[in-house]
Amino acid sequence: MSDIVEDLMSAAKQLLDDRLCAEFGPCGGNPNAKLEDGLECKAAQEIKRLRQWVNDLQSGMYINCVYCGHRYGPKDEVPVSMADVLKQHIEVCPEHPMSKLKEENIALRQTFVELESGFRKVSAEWYSKYIDAMKSKKCLGVEAKIESGKFGRDELDKHNAASEMIGCHRAFHSAAEKIKEAME
Repeated sequence: MSDIVEDLMSAAKQLLDDRLCAEFGPCGGNPNAKLEDGLECKAAQEIKRLRQWVNDLQSGMYINCVYCGHRYGPKDEVPVSMADVLKQHIEVCPEHPMSKLKEENIALRQTFVELESGFRKVSAEWYSKYIDAMKSKKCLGVEAKIESGKFGRDELDKHNAASEMIGCHRAFHSAAEKIKEAME
């Protein structure tokens, strides 16, 4: 290796050491401690794992999952390319960020299903109240008003209340439909 490449590799390893010690805390309470000191703190273990991963990648013989450390090598008998194997592993790796996203997606979809169901139930309840209100004599149509000769404040209030009920029904029904569309 040329001096420039060696300097770059050395700087990268130092940066990795510094980042991991900052993330996991200084090794053994000593902020200057490194893997070579034989300390087996979390940072040192992570540095060792990542260095092995870098070495494997550079050798071209192994591929590793950077999240869980699962390793595929030349002795694995796989009918597809190593990249395809890694892609398949990522789909099921519990440490990969995509796993958390999948779990969140499932939970959100379940929440949407429950919301849609709840909105449809409330919509039906408001419609039932509206139907019951419209059956009362005070909410009967124009013919009934002409026949009874009565349309006062009480009848107007009953009609307004019935209008609000059908409005609530429509609002909850519309919300349920929007949720259903969003899930498709």
